[in-house]
Order: sequence, then C-alpha cells, then structure tokens
Amino acid sequence: TSTPQLRRLKAWQAAQGALSIALLAGIDTIHALPSLAQAMVSIVAVLLVPLPALLHDGAATDIQARMFNRVLGCLCAALLAAPLLPLIGNVPLLCLLVLALGVWLAAHIQSGSAHASYIGTQFGVGFIMVFVQDGSWSPDTSHTWSRLAGMLLALASLALVMLTVSWWRRRV
Repeated sequence: TSTPQLRRLKAWQAAQGALSIALLAGIDTIHALPSLAQAMVSIVAVLLVPLPALLHDGAATDIQARMFNRVLGCLCAALLAAPLLPLIGNVPLLCLLVLALGVWLAAHIQSGSAHASYIGTQFGVGFIMVFVQDGSWSPDTSHTWSRLAGMLLALASLALVMLTVSWWRRRV
C-alpha cells in the first residue's frame, strides 16, 4: 500500500526524471549530444532509489550520493579500462580475460563496505561499458569517452532539474 505522501514523492521523482530526459532530448535536437542513450539510462539508474527511502529527511542526499557514486565508479572504471583497449588490440581472448577481471574487481568492491557497495556496482557498469561495445570489437576508446560524457551530461541535467524543482517547490 502506498501513502499519499509516498505517491506525491513518486510523482515528483518521475517528473524530475522526465524533465531531465526532455531537457537532454531538446538539446540533442539542436546540437547532437554524445551518447544520448547512455544519458537517459543514467538518469533512470540514479532515480531507482528505493521509493520508501524517499520518505526520510535525507532523501535528496541519497539521490545526490547515488549521482556522485555513479560518476566515481564509472569514471574509475573508464580510467582503468580505456587505456587497456589499445594494449589488448584485436585479441578477443585477452579482452574476455580483462573483462572478467574487471567484473571480479567490481564484485569485490560491491561486497565490501556498505558505503562502497554502489560504487562497486557502478564500477562494474563502467567496466562493462568499456568492453561490451555497440558494434564489433574495437580497441578505439572514443566510444568509451562518448558514453562517459553522456553519463556526465545526464547527471548534470538531473542535478539542474532537481535544483530548479527544489527551488520552485520552496517558492510555491
């Protein structure tokens, strides 16, 4: 069962996500953004905070922490994995071995401290993002940086919308 307060919070959270995606889509029509699909996934992933957690006072802080942890985890993974791509070259077996090691490292981080768990999850997402590519395998790192830029743009858009909505709600 859902309380009226929880339903309102769900609606506000959905509206913020929708506004962030609409903002990015609008910008993309004017100027092509890097990896718009990755940006939309990032917005949704960050907003997947367990909704009952929104009822406590630190709900905004929880979402901000998830945003920061997503940036930290994906950035660390990209900075570790992207330089490995040219070294691996076109050797699929080596690629799979490095991917497996990266996923193992992410699982290790995720199963550690509760504070680092989500960073481990996002590290895994970022590592897989580097090695599981849209087309055929390529040691080119441009897709990695494009996806990372899309994720950063998404979180900037979401932060801007959240600040604007928060400011508007205080005024109204």
